[in-house]
Amino acid sequence: IASEFVTTSFFFFFFLTGPTGTIHPSLLPAIAQAKAASLVIDRIASGTILRGDLVRASTFNHVAIADSASTVEDAYVLGAALNDADDGEDVEVLILGIISDPIFSVFAVNSTLFLDESGGVTDVRPTKPTKNYSTIIGKSLGGNELLVNIFPPTQLSE
Repeated sequence: IASEFVTTSFFFFFFLTGPTGTIHPSLLPAIAQAKAASLVIDRIASGTILRGDLVRASTFNHVAIADSASTVEDAYVLGAALNDADDGEDVEVLILGIISDPIFSVFAVNSTLFLDESGGVTDVRPTKPTKNYSTIIGKSLGGNELLVNIFPPTQLSE
């Protein structure tokens, strides 16, 4: 991060900001880098994580698979894994930006995408009783690309 301070309003930085919403680079617990309108951070995998899996923060510098059928904490998506990682290995997490993979070609252009159970991506809006939360994770850009732009989970009602 080139500037002295970065200001953000994204919900997932609540644990990195002071009351003003300003992040000082010294507060970032891992290396953050800007890549052509994307934000990627490095974390350590808690369990096996595959490229494209949606992950949540599990501890200060660890991530685990996110889950829409469990608790609100499990449904808070931090980002998408950019590489495969086994337990204890480094994983790059795309917090904001574009991820490309042939598996994403199944989604229609401009489809709203959601967290599914087991860290998956789906274009089917979650419903009760099988899911407890709906987390929008972004949009399909068509072809093999997804725009990762994560929203907070919303609790589903009966």
